[in-house]
Amino acid sequence: MAEFAEALIHESDDTDFWLKIAAYMPALNCKRLSRYALECVVSENSRPDTFEDALSTESLSTLDDLAGVNALRNLLTDLGDIKALEHPLYKTLEKLKFDDAVQKYIEASTSTPNWLKPLIEDIPLISETLANNRPEPVTIKLSNETWTSVGKSLLQYSSKASLSIQPLELAIVSLELQPDETQDAEVKMQPAPVEKSEQTEPEAEEKPEKDNEANDQIEAARKKKRKSFADHQIEGERSSRRVRARAEEQSNAETTNDHEFFNEMDQLFEPLGIKFGDLIAASSIESDDVAGPDLPLKDFMSNLKHPKDNLSKTLLHGDGIQNPSAAASRLLDLAISKPVASSTDHLDETKGVEEFVSSVNDLKNSYQEASIAFINHFMLPQDDGTELFLEYQWPSSLTKVIKRTATFYYDLMMNLISESVKAPTKSSVRYARLAQSYFELLLDDFIDCSQQQAGSASGKAHIAEYQERLTCWRLFTMDLLSSLGSEIDDNLRLRFEWATIIFEQAIGTSHEDISIFFEDFREKIELLSADISILLPNSAFIPDISAAAIDLQKSKLQAASLFSGIFEASTDDPEERIKLLEVILERGDRDQLSDIGFDLKVIENFVENSSTEFKLYLWTLLRQSYELASDWKKSFDCVLIKLRLVIRDLTSADYEKLDYSHRSFVMFKSLFLIRELLAKAADSVMSDDKYIESLTNDAVIETSQSLVQLLRILHVYILYEDGVVAAGGSISDNSTYNKCASRLRTMIVQAWCLLYLCYRRRITETEVDVYARDTKLLVFLFALHEELGTREFCMVSHGIFLQLLQNEIMRIDRPSETEYELLQCIHCRFGLTISGEYFFPYDHKATPISFDKTNALQLVGVVMSLAMRRKNTQSNMPKADLKSVLDKCCEVIGVPRRDQTSIYYNQSVIDTYLAKSIHPLLLQRSLKGLETISTIPVQGDYSKVAMIGLYFLQGQIYLTQYKSRKRTMAGRTEDLDYAIRYFKHDLVCDTNRFESWYGLAQTYDAQAEDDLTWSAEKLNGDQKTAIAATQRKALLCYFLALSLLLRNEAIVPPDSVLSTFWTDFGYELYASTRPPNEMAAYQVAEYERHFSGSLGMYTKPAHSEVKSTAALKLSLNMFQQAIKQEPTEWRNYYMQGKCLGKLDAEPKQVLDCYVKALEFVPEKAPSGDPIFEPQYRLLALISKYFYREQIDISTALEYVKKSQYYKEPEEPITERAQLFTLLIDCLTRLRTADKKHWHHRPTYRIAVIADKGLNDVTRAKEEMASLYSLKAAKSFMNIWRPEFERAGRHFYYAYKYTKYYIDLLGRDSDLESLNLITRKLRKLSNVIINPSEVWEFACKNIVEVLRKLSDIPDRYLENNLVAISVDEFLSKSARLETCCKSIQPLPKLLYYLYEAYELRKMNVGFASTAGLGLDDAFSSIYLKLYFSVPELERELLDKAGGPTTPPPVDVDMSGDDGSSPMGHYVTASNTPTGSDHNPTSVDSKAVSSALGTLTTTMASDAAAPPGTPAPTTGPVTTTTGRSRTARVTKKEVISRANALIKPYVSVLEAAAAANTASKESAAGKEPSSKETKEAADSSAGNSSNEAATTTTTEKAEVSEEVNGAEADAVDAAPEALASEANGAETAAVEASGAAVDADAAEGKMEE
Repeated sequence: MAEFAEALIHESDDTDFWLKIAAYMPALNCKRLSRYALECVVSENSRPDTFEDALSTESLSTLDDLAGVNALRNLLTDLGDIKALEHPLYKTLEKLKFDDAVQKYIEASTSTPNWLKPLIEDIPLISETLANNRPEPVTIKLSNETWTSVGKSLLQYSSKASLSIQPLELAIVSLELQPDETQDAEVKMQPAPVEKSEQTEPEAEEKPEKDNEANDQIEAARKKKRKSFADHQIEGERSSRRVRARAEEQSNAETTNDHEFFNEMDQLFEPLGIKFGDLIAASSIESDDVAGPDLPLKDFMSNLKHPKDNLSKTLLHGDGIQNPSAAASRLLDLAISKPVASSTDHLDETKGVEEFVSSVNDLKNSYQEASIAFINHFMLPQDDGTELFLEYQWPSSLTKVIKRTATFYYDLMMNLISESVKAPTKSSVRYARLAQSYFELLLDDFIDCSQQQAGSASGKAHIAEYQERLTCWRLFTMDLLSSLGSEIDDNLRLRFEWATIIFEQAIGTSHEDISIFFEDFREKIELLSADISILLPNSAFIPDISAAAIDLQKSKLQAASLFSGIFEASTDDPEERIKLLEVILERGDRDQLSDIGFDLKVIENFVENSSTEFKLYLWTLLRQSYELASDWKKSFDCVLIKLRLVIRDLTSADYEKLDYSHRSFVMFKSLFLIRELLAKAADSVMSDDKYIESLTNDAVIETSQSLVQLLRILHVYILYEDGVVAAGGSISDNSTYNKCASRLRTMIVQAWCLLYLCYRRRITETEVDVYARDTKLLVFLFALHEELGTREFCMVSHGIFLQLLQNEIMRIDRPSETEYELLQCIHCRFGLTISGEYFFPYDHKATPISFDKTNALQLVGVVMSLAMRRKNTQSNMPKADLKSVLDKCCEVIGVPRRDQTSIYYNQSVIDTYLAKSIHPLLLQRSLKGLETISTIPVQGDYSKVAMIGLYFLQGQIYLTQYKSRKRTMAGRTEDLDYAIRYFKHDLVCDTNRFESWYGLAQTYDAQAEDDLTWSAEKLNGDQKTAIAATQRKALLCYFLALSLLLRNEAIVPPDSVLSTFWTDFGYELYASTRPPNEMAAYQVAEYERHFSGSLGMYTKPAHSEVKSTAALKLSLNMFQQAIKQEPTEWRNYYMQGKCLGKLDAEPKQVLDCYVKALEFVPEKAPSGDPIFEPQYRLLALISKYFYREQIDISTALEYVKKSQYYKEPEEPITERAQLFTLLIDCLTRLRTADKKHWHHRPTYRIAVIADKGLNDVTRAKEEMASLYSLKAAKSFMNIWRPEFERAGRHFYYAYKYTKYYIDLLGRDSDLESLNLITRKLRKLSNVIINPSEVWEFACKNIVEVLRKLSDIPDRYLENNLVAISVDEFLSKSARLETCCKSIQPLPKLLYYLYEAYELRKMNVGFASTAGLGLDDAFSSIYLKLYFSVPELERELLDKAGGPTTPPPVDVDMSGDDGSSPMGHYVTASNTPTGSDHNPTSVDSKAVSSALGTLTTTMASDAAAPPGTPAPTTGPVTTTTGRSRTARVTKKEVISRANALIKPYVSVLEAAAAANTASKESAAGKEPSSKETKEAADSSAGNSSNEAATTTTTEKAEVSEEVNGAEADAVDAAPEALASEANGAETAAVEASGAAVDADAAEGKMEE
């Protein structure tokens, strides 16, 4: 509508726009506007005739005209205006018929839009209303039985009815009073039901009745769950007090109420003359005679029990000077504070309400009549002369309602008064007085509105309209008084003239004119009577009429110019305004303003008598001026003065003179002002202590007194909520109440913080003893934290109290007494939980704030002190809660960054040191304390934190965390990475900390240990160098830590740490010299330097390597130091003995070390397992020294007896064998004591003693066999790493044991076990070091065994190859193959050939077959078979007389001498028959054919000497193209051997499996099918039961062909290069053919 109006201003002739207005207005219930718009359509300015003329002349021609007239006709029909519809034009329109297009245009132009139609669906038609004779009365329900409720209800209905189209005179109302029990439903802020009480105050509905039971509930609610510091002695045992308080609460809740807290506060404030008193009793008094400082408490409790929305809004939004930038005259109006007339009675709001309601209902008044009657009741003098407007002071709420009602019925009241005074009667004077009271009431409201709305544009328009109406009423009243003449008394005329002057002043008349008006008016009063005093109790802005009031107004005018200059002064130069305001407010020198041209005494008197609001504004201006001048201390002083002014108002005598309603308003308005001032003051003092320190002693005392009075009032809110909870009620969840409660809690916390700072400021001067002063301050803070914490007020006002508490605890610095309180503060403020030994933080339901860097830097020292209390930070981790706080500190503080020059330099120095080699001189320099690095100091927060030890402790935590996890599982190397990072962070800050270098050394050692613990792959690959580099870094850190320790006497670590350091350093040195990383850390090959010599530039290592003896001697020195530091630690003696042993010390000296270790070794380790290391080492060394004859029998026996596993033999020991047997017995008992079978070294030592001492290889072999599982599918060795075994030694022992076991098997010619070992060695790179070396050793032993079993002498192959021609070789090798196919059983040499074949196949890609002797052995065994062809043929002929198909022959697996695992012949009785499936099957026809050939061949062989070529009638060359006289090569022998053995692979594998099963059966063990299968699989190279099915066999054969072809290809190439010149080409061709055969076989396998 506003936009429509603005558009009409610019264009009022737009017909289309008028039609839109007509279409929209019905939806807004403005049908009259719609009618007016339609009439404008047909009577627009461009039309020469009027609307009536247009209708009569029918000059409407356009479609818009037709649309407008048609819509107008329809509207008139809706309105029921029958007379207007009688015009002939409308009847003519009824007869017209428009076509569809015209009809659609008319409807579209005048119909209401669809989106507005819902607004008009329920509006009744006026015609329907008129159809009823008399409307039913409208019931208006009153919220309560008060005049305010009556006025509000009538005003609300009047406002609603004014928007309706129903005639006003028909709206009959019926007032209905609500029952008393429903009144609480109207109270929105009521937190809990409270019984209504009888009322002795003027407002009955706002006063509680006397209820002793409710008081008991409030007092019982004060039983809190805490125990304050009742005395002034701080014992630092806060938690025990809490525990006692909890127990006391269960037995006697009365001992922990608020009395204790405030009694404690009273004791603290007693030197200042301040006392809280009994707040519970003061707030619960029901007597009406309460006065003084307890009256605000009683009022506040009453308002909390019976809250009102208007008071709540006052607390939240205020009700004072809302526009500080208003004109000076407006502010000066506020300066006049009307004194409260004690003689004026307060109006009883309930008196006469019931009679008024009955009268309205009986007379069936309309709402207008009822409203006018309501106004007349208060404004119109009664017949007996009683005038409520002048004789009684109305409640502020009632005054506001009457003002709004009078403004609403302005016109009606003017008409009513005019009608009443037309005929002068006695009642005319009454209505004249009504008109004057009405004038004063409107004037008072006008001034109020002017002050509130002067700053806004819409407010100015409203004020202008209001001023116009008020002017009309003034003229109306003046005419009325003039018409009555002498009937009007002087007082009424004085009231009118006084109101007129105030009106002129309010509308901005010049001060000179106003001053003249006041002078004239004063003269008039003096002429009438000097004692005239007319009270206007209900006009807040119109002063009472008296000579004093006139003088006060004149003084305001005199001060107006001065204050206008102050209010409007430029902010560029605040000095002048500061001087003026300081003098006015009695803070400056009056002599400085002698030339201002004003009477300062008058100004000061004016300010002194002005209202509090005006004084507050003056102090605000002064504060702002101080801030512009950057004088922040004086600005803060102004805030405190304003705070004292507002609080003083609540305890002043004027406050007591006010009625309850006015007091309530003043209290809540004051609380709003106090809230803003407290917030400013709290922000200032929390940001800087200088503000409090700048206050004078008087200001501190006055502020403390005011704050105590304020806290007395605010504590009533706490008592009220406690009473509600104690009564079984619940706190309201109403949003308004919650907002008010939040404001009150904030004020409570801020006031307490400010009071504490004032107390600290005062006690600092009065208390000389610093300890006693700090004790009182701590008592104050601890008790206050208990009080606020139990009520969940800790984090109110953004946690300023907790911030104050934290700062004060850190400032006072008494850790032993404040530790638990600080932990509670940290928990409440940041949500970080740190428990103490006897303390765990309470949950105060505080919402934590972010833990920022500033707080972390402040608290990190406290957290570190808690963490460092552990007895040994090297081994004990802090508790989880403390660790999380440490992590949080590191997170928010951060770590040193390399962008800082000093940190970057130190980091580079440390990295360079850790990357260098170990120089022999480094050992000497470290022992002398000369080794150091040149770091530079670092400044800033990082350095401070590092010096405290945060980074070091974090590194130690991660290192300890890793060690604790490593005991049960694979360690997390991420922990070690973090540990290294934090140790370096500590060192780059130039801490030069011994513990950090020691921790860094331990971390690098743990990294190297982790690499050596879980797998041997890193030791067998390129990573072995990285492990050595890590070990080197650990040693370098140990060297520097040692140097720091010896150089700086100030470094005094705990004895436990120092002892551990010597031991760890010694261990690291000893481990670096022993396998598996034997001296790798000291290698300098990669550290080469350029040198210049006589022959030019050359490179060589920078220095010589450290000798193992030097490292061992230093290690020995470390253990000796450790023994001095900790004489009872067995490991130091144990390691001392090992060092001495490696340094070839005297045997007795070494043995004595182990005996000493036995004295101090505990029965069990920390894991619970027995400790066997010293026992074993003693027995092992005795056996070594005795075997080497370094000690005799008696000495050896003497030390053996010191072992706890020694048992007196039955016979005396005199022989060496007896002593070795005794040692074996002791070691056996030691092994038996190991219930978990972790220790493997006793078994090895028993085997060695049996072998070397007793020459019992079989016993040694049996002992060693217990450590291996050769026939198992997966496992290889049955040894584990004991607890005290060094990392990596496990893999070294596996290497050492395996080589020794292979040696035993070789010496015992145990070919089967050797074969099993070789099949597993190819997959043992992760459990054994140097696997290739072990493999070569095993292969060489197998070769030696094969040569031994095959009876092959040395140089057998070389000696025989030269005597065999190619032709002979080809012929006889073919005969050999024929014999092997026909003869049964197979020759044992064929088995040996098979073993050599399998070994060569496994060796492919692993080692050189030539270097291991495999080719020679393979070829030699074949030649052995080759030369046995005649024998085989004779044997075959001997058997020719037998059956055509020989019967199956049992497998003969025993050798001639019993040493061979297979017999002379091997049968195939266990293989499938048929030549298609088994190359060894015998056919009778084939045998007969072969016999004929053999007979001829044998005859020729007998006639020719060995080596003679067979006679031939063919060409002089062989089938290979070589000369017949050429000698056969090793390559050709290997090729024919492969061809011979391949058909028998699967047969021999199955035979070996069956042989194993038969041996187990012969030994009394029934092998299961599973065991048989595993044995067969193991002997066949883990094949999958190849002889079970044809398919499996074929796959195995294809695989063997591939492997064999590969072996041939590998062997053929070198042989081709070494062959004679004439056979080079042929050898190359055959090598290529072998490779092709290999590829073809591989393709076949893939198929």
